[in-house]
Amino acid sequence: MAILTQDKPQTLTLTYFDGEFDAIIGLSPITTDLTTDYYRGYIAGVNESGVTPF
Repeated sequence: MAILTQDKPQTLTLTYFDGEFDAIIGLSPITTDLTTDYYRGYIAGVNESGVTPF
């Protein structure tokens, strides 16, 4: 008897707060898709902290 295992595909779910956090600590944005909550949060974090890592 053989056992078949399959890896579950992992999806990265980015939120507004993930983007805000990345900007405040000075990381480059993971995505620059303007329609995502992540990027809106990133821009808000840049505006709040004044840190512009790009």
